[in-house]
Amino acid sequence: ADDAWTTSTTDVDRLELWNINYNAGTPASSTISGPTALNTEAFDTGLCGYTSFACMNQPGTTTTLDPLREVLMNRISYRNLTATQGYEAIACSHVTDVTGDRGGVRWYELHRTGGSGNPWSIYQQGTYSPDANDRWMSGIAINQNGDIGLSYNISGTTGGNVYPGIRYTGRFRTDPLGQMTFAETTIVAGAASNSSNRYGDYASLDVDPADGTSFYGTAQYNPAAAWSTRMFKFSFPAANTVVAAKVFLEGP
Repeated sequence: ADDAWTTSTTDVDRLELWNINYNAGTPASSTISGPTALNTEAFDTGLCGYTSFACMNQPGTTTTLDPLREVLMNRISYRNLTATQGYEAIACSHVTDVTGDRGGVRWYELHRTGGSGNPWSIYQQGTYSPDANDRWMSGIAINQNGDIGLSYNISGTTGGNVYPGIRYTGRFRTDPLGQMTFAETTIVAGAASNSSNRYGDYASLDVDPADGTSFYGTAQYNPAAAWSTRMFKFSFPAANTVVAAKVFLEGP
């Protein structure tokens, strides 16, 4: 919830959590309670205003793309790591105006310890926007190690023509809080601008159930004049890898 969407002087930027208590045997006795507000670091969803469906820049055209500012992106990821790490986790993300209508990915990791009777809290949060290109329409997931993968669309003119494409980053569980520490990696580079502001709807990122650590995703990109869908998989290298090199010299 962006506090700028309301006229209240007491509102703050926040996540809102609802508790659903579903009784399969007696559905009528099920309950929904909330919301519980988790105040966040300040963010701004006013990308080219609060009602525009066009904002993300493309090279070679004045047509800009729908920022999808209104909602958390697909999908909100839950992982129960109580047995190995001692907590449950939720990861979610949305686009935010970093500065001057530049889109960046705001992401969060929530923790809960001690079971369903205890509250959730924001464990860490950050905004990923390492340059002046637009990043939006993200997907986020947590693997069985507590590592986080983050994929997203990118478009802009920084570093040459960056047509609408897909990239990813991520972090190990033990990395400094609030940071995506892996170097940004291109999944597929776009080759053309999109002909209209209507650009897909959502991306998705999930954990491979076969190994519990690698990430599967799907997102839009532009191979030609109209957007297409790319499915992809990525994983992180093992932490603290040590390479022992041997060098043999010969000759004078």
